[in-house]
Amino acid sequence: MTAPLPAVFVQGLAVVSSDNLNTFVQTVTNFAQLRTFTGLTSMLAIVQGGASPGDGLGGTFWYSAASVATDNGATVIVPTGAVSGAWLKLATVYSYQTPTTGFSIQVANGVTSLLLDPAGTLATGAVIFPVTPIDGQTLSISSSQTITALTLSAPTGQTILSAITTLAANGHTAWQYTASVSKWFRVS
Repeated sequence: MTAPLPAVFVQGLAVVSSDNLNTFVQTVTNFAQLRTFTGLTSMLAIVQGGASPGDGLGGTFWYSAASVATDNGATVIVPTGAVSGAWLKLATVYSYQTPTTGFSIQVANGVTSLLLDPAGTLATGAVIFPVTPIDGQTLSISSSQTITALTLSAPTGQTILSAITTLAANGHTAWQYTASVSKWFRVS
């Protein structure tokens, strides 16, 4: 494939070269329809919804032919029967929580930002990182109030480097996952 040049195409007036096919944005109704086709590297697809248009799960996805990530039904969609290659979501997905003391929050797959908004200072709480993160995924944790004793844990086989044990009011911290070593590296 050669690098495609910008071009204007008018229906019925020209043939689109195979090199220019990945310059078009595809639109699909849901994840089931997205799983029916394999894209070209860097091709974009607009997904109207996870199960149906407007359900809040859709967004912009790009195709990575090199990806070996597992389909998580949220941020990674693998074409049916594909050995490698996946549609990866571009948008940030967040989870807003109002925990109480003694909370335990399992961060869902695909969530990149956990926003904690308790009513006041919390003595204890726990955050469990996503079960099936994708390579390069980030997870940021922010809190509007102090969490005095915070426990961070990762699913079996994953490691969190430089885990924090407390989070100040209006505090923020973040990690990035590296699949090749199954580790979350602290990035802020």
